[in-house]
Amino acid sequence: MLTVPATTLRNWAVGYSVKRADGRQIVARPLVTTAARRPGSRAIVPFVGLAEAYTLLAFKAAGVPVQRIRPAITWLEEHLGLMQALASERLILCEDLAIARNEIEAETVFRCDARVFGVANANITGPDIAARFLAYEEQIVRMAMRAHGPFVVSISARGLRRVPVEPRLPVARR
Repeated sequence: MLTVPATTLRNWAVGYSVKRADGRQIVARPLVTTAARRPGSRAIVPFVGLAEAYTLLAFKAAGVPVQRIRPAITWLEEHLGLMQALASERLILCEDLAIARNEIEAETVFRCDARVFGVANANITGPDIAARFLAYEEQIVRMAMRAHGPFVVSISARGLRRVPVEPRLPVARR
């Protein structure tokens, strides 16, 4: 299901600690949710953890280093209260804007009160999509913090722009 080395998945699931040649200790906390486990047993990755691992793998494949993802996850937890940020329905990064046009997806955006950011040009590659998100990282974070959902935002070479999204079905708001 996931094409990731077992050691990488273990590091994502339980974190790691490495002593560098200069004597500094590097400690990385887990990035993937695991189920409670007994001492000495392997980590058990529930479905949400699998979704988080899949997201990490997609970022990695797009050329985003995990060292850049770790602090972003911590920031989202501390400033937005967004636990399990890699699998959250409240903040969504998309490779295109189809979510704003698809009736069921638009309804889901409203039901989840989601903040969705999508790339305006779906014909660009994964690394280019990642580069576009990273180029507007600060603006995306500011908008995600200040503006209340639900909304969909187009990310283009020219900047960020809100996209109209209205579900066609009646939506019971929370």
